[in-house]
Amino acid sequence: MSETKRILQDLELLIGQYEEALGRYSPEQLHRQPAPEAWSVGQVYTHLLNTAFHMQLRAVAACRDGAGQSDGAKTEAGEAVFRLGSFPPIKIAVPPTDTYTPANTEEVDSLRARLEKLKAEVGAIEPQLAAIPEDRRVPHPRLGALNALEWFSLVEMHFRHHLRQQQELDAFLGIQGA
Repeated sequence: MSETKRILQDLELLIGQYEEALGRYSPEQLHRQPAPEAWSVGQVYTHLLNTAFHMQLRAVAACRDGAGQSDGAKTEAGEAVFRLGSFPPIKIAVPPTDTYTPANTEEVDSLRARLEKLKAEVGAIEPQLAAIPEDRRVPHPRLGALNALEWFSLVEMHFRHHLRQQQELDAFLGIQGA
């Protein structure tokens, strides 16, 4: 199995886990925050989806369409993430801002539809990855210049990274078997 097919398969499994988990939450639980500055389950989902659609997959498309740069390298943090194959198991706190903090308004049906759309989009993109030159790169604000395969990998790594946060939120909400 090719690397891109393995990443796609892992991502589809993760998306399936997130879809299945949506059935555990009442509307109130989906939006309940453990603290005013902490995200709800719904905000975690919105964050994952917004990041995938508006950052990661856009960067893949930019590399594919020739808009990526041919110079630049990963930062030390970027090298570490790709060496590990995951984000470090730490909480990454970003100060709340209107542009970064996800809205706490999306409902289960909307999240489910967006997860399905993401599954379709990554499935359509995966076969294109092999034809995208590796030297086409788009800068990530923290990880440095990444190529299309690296951006595609980030979608899976990001979903996997937030599983622990989802488990912590499930414990806060008193959801068993999460």
